[in-house]
Amino acid sequence: MKSVIIGTAGHVDHGKSTLIRALTGVNPDRLREEQERGMTIDLGFAQYLLPDGSAVGIVDVPGHERFIKNMLAGAGGVDVALVVIAADEGVMPQTREHIAILSLLEVKEGVIALTKCDLVEEGWLHLVEEDIHRQLDSTFLVGAPIIRVSAVTGAGMTELSTALTEAVKRATPHNAAKPFRIPVDRVFSRPGFGAVITGTLIEGTIRVGDTATLVPAGLTARVRGLQIFNRPYDMVEAGNRVAVNLAGVEADQLDRGCMLASPGSVSPVRNADIRLTLLPDAPPLKDGMRICLYLGSAEVIGRVHLLSTGSLPPGNSGYVQFRAESSFAALVYDRFILRAYSPRQTIGGGIVLDCDPPRHRRDDSTVLSSLAARERGTRQDRIIAVLQSHPNGAPVPLLISKTGLSDAEIREALNGLLKHGTITELSSDHWILTAALEDWWIKAKARLEEYHRRYSLRPGMPREEFRSLIGRGHDPRITNRLLDLWAESRIHLTESTVSLTDFKVQLTSGQQERFDCLIHLARESGYGGIAVEELPSRLNCNAEEAGDLLRLANESKVLARLATGLYVHNGWIAQAESHIRKLAADSGRVTLAQFRDACGIGRRVALLWLEYFDTAGLTKRVGDARIITKKVEEAP
Repeated sequence: MKSVIIGTAGHVDHGKSTLIRALTGVNPDRLREEQERGMTIDLGFAQYLLPDGSAVGIVDVPGHERFIKNMLAGAGGVDVALVVIAADEGVMPQTREHIAILSLLEVKEGVIALTKCDLVEEGWLHLVEEDIHRQLDSTFLVGAPIIRVSAVTGAGMTELSTALTEAVKRATPHNAAKPFRIPVDRVFSRPGFGAVITGTLIEGTIRVGDTATLVPAGLTARVRGLQIFNRPYDMVEAGNRVAVNLAGVEADQLDRGCMLASPGSVSPVRNADIRLTLLPDAPPLKDGMRICLYLGSAEVIGRVHLLSTGSLPPGNSGYVQFRAESSFAALVYDRFILRAYSPRQTIGGGIVLDCDPPRHRRDDSTVLSSLAARERGTRQDRIIAVLQSHPNGAPVPLLISKTGLSDAEIREALNGLLKHGTITELSSDHWILTAALEDWWIKAKARLEEYHRRYSLRPGMPREEFRSLIGRGHDPRITNRLLDLWAESRIHLTESTVSLTDFKVQLTSGQQERFDCLIHLARESGYGGIAVEELPSRLNCNAEEAGDLLRLANESKVLARLATGLYVHNGWIAQAESHIRKLAADSGRVTLAQFRDACGIGRRVALLWLEYFDTAGLTKRVGDARIITKKVEEAP
């Protein structure tokens, strides 16, 4: 038998707790005040052994309208509803509200227990049953069995057990393969053990020794122990009520409403895009209205901002952005309940479609179509919708969190999109829409074109500058992948520059004249070379153009840098090398004085030349002289 949670629902004093005690032998009213007043105030829990021997958890909820907040803290993990209606009163206001809540949470299975049947006549029972059918025929309970029972006499208890067993069999199983999540509905401390939380394990599998995070608090803890209704376990799968003993945190650091989760699987959020359905008897929902959102075991106060209209009428649905006043834990496709802030009443509920989205403008067709794809689209549609909101691409973990799909489902859908050319893999497990990649290229191309126009004498944009422009905030692997993709046909890469493939340095007539002048000046300057700082005045241009002309001459192998800020014509390099080789051939070594006299230059300039050849690898200093090591093929 799968692991399933049965949750009670119904009006106050209709006998929910009494029925649970008769079914299980456990009084779910654990608080002294509850037992003294005979009224459930907070959540109660019990384990129920079905006739086939399997065990399920039962969550008993308070029926009084003042404690609907507590009811909601336990309703989120319910798989099968046990709706309790007293035969002497029939369907009451809290019956209807509880059923509305369970409907909005998309509970699919239910059994109706008609209690206190020993207090009324047969004819009255028929009338009550007819009224139940009439009032519930538009809910998920249409066709649900109505079992007449009496917790006092025991009548109907066997039939109720059978009906619950069948409903449990039909219930959709929880996904035990996902990362674990437990909305915390109770926190306490036990001497010798420390902090303990309880809740329904709605997804995943948790094990003793696991590391867990508490969201939104951001605390990290270790799972010290696990129990299901006071029995220890090493591992617990989704669909069970579980108590978790935590090491590394204190009970006073935790509260109902937080979520215990597998590390990295859930992040705190402040905003959520949601699909909201208002109940038929709800007041109209107005833009900016302050409301209470109940998700998991949390109550979150915030405001709603309608994305397609200024007001949502009762009984209608729409896309809304919820902006919370504090952080809370949520994942896409989580169900929630909405209550008015004042007066407190249940007004609707729905589903989370995006967590922590940016703020949207109203009537933004792109946003609305994206939310529709997330809500009703195929797996591929959902991935595309996420990538559309992440134009620079997204890694697989983000796609998982934004789509609610498993890793295997994501990868299967990605392969299909890749085959059709819809997406491109930027780096390992980082994907982008091909159309968005093209937009990225258009922007990058515009930057290069602007650079080429501004610096027409330069061979291209410095490579690191280009990487910074296109990859700001991104993993360097993504930027490298972009360069590789574009280098196939769109850009020319060197070790230091990036340029468009069709770009060539072309000098204007004026620039050509100044370039020729630069070469002439360098040639005429002899071994002493030409200083960079002199170029603007000697070429009659600004420093930027002078630097570009000098760079072009250097890259063209016409000029070479002798020392910082000093350039020489390559013809003088050949003559200087010839002098060194001739001197070394005579004595096997070259001194500074010998080289100075051979070239007819001063000592300072001669020293610059010898250091230049040392760096180039032609010579090596040994004591006060140089020896030849190899032939210089190219100047540095």
